Amino acid sequence: MPDSISEILVFPAPDKPQQGGKSFLDLPQPVKLNVAMLRDNIKNFLESVNQMLVDVPKLTEPYKLDEIELKVEINGEGNVQLVGGIKVGATGGITFRMKRQSS
Repeated sequence: MPDSISEILVFPAPDKPQQGGKSFLDLPQPVKLNVAMLRDNIKNFLESVNQMLVDVPKLTEPYKLDEIELKVEINGEGNVQLVGGIKVGATGGITFRMKRQSS
C-alpha cells in the first residue's frame, strides 16, 4: 500500500499573479500545497455553502431546486474561493455539483 500523499502541486493560471518564479519558458512554476490544509479548506468552504443554502427550498417554492453548481478556484495559498461572475477560460478550479437526494 503506497504512503499517503501529503502534498500536491497546483499550477497557477498563466494570467494570474503568483508567488513562485517562472521557468525559462516564462511559464508559471507549480506551487506545493499541503493536502491536509487543502482538505480542511474545502471542508470549511462546503460547510459555509451548506449554511448559506439552508433556506433555499423555502425561497424557491413552489418550485423544487434539484441541483446547484458552484465553480471554485484554489489559489497558491490553498484557499478555496468562488469564481466571481462569468469567467471565460477559468483554470485550475473545481466544480462542486450538489444534487438534492431523493426522499
